[in-house]
Amino acid sequence: MRKFSTIGLAYRLCQLSILLLILFAVIFVGGIGYTLLDAGAFPQLVINELFDAGYGLGRIKWCATCIGDHYLHFEDLQLSMKLWLLLRATLFFALAFLIVLELKKVLLSIRDTATFYRANYRSFSAIGNYGFLISLLSAFNFYVQGDQSHFNLSIPFLELGFSLGSWVLADIFWEGKLLLDDNQSII
Repeated sequence: MRKFSTIGLAYRLCQLSILLLILFAVIFVGGIGYTLLDAGAFPQLVINELFDAGYGLGRIKWCATCIGDHYLHFEDLQLSMKLWLLLRATLFFALAFLIVLELKKVLLSIRDTATFYRANYRSFSAIGNYGFLISLLSAFNFYVQGDQSHFNLSIPFLELGFSLGSWVLADIFWEGKLLLDDNQSII
């Protein structure tokens, strides 16, 4: 195999993704955890669309001049909403981490020319399952603060498509394994 192949590049990108996921998870989860201890820790942190449905954590901005009732500051959130955001962010980061780990396993096996084996079928099935869990989490989000409440519901087409694509790849790799086994039994 060439030293700078596409598989090698994809593997390096998986490693970089793992490092970035860990870094962002520590920063985001650590920041929310810190605000649980000190509610006024980040007074300039303003929330925009943080409680919309969908994959991700929404838009948060740092704004020192955003003062007034029409801005939702992170320090004004109730403890229950901060815990919900902490749980949601932790699950998103964990599932994305697991997906990248499974993809890394597949890339290693393909690099070692062990393409159509049961392990790759299992990895793509797991990626599809993790993607489906992400789509379930992405389908809804809510916000409750005093007498105000919002509930957002959407159909996460992108996440569902990712899951479906992963399951299709799992079936392709399974069929490849069966063809390889059949070919080897003939020889």
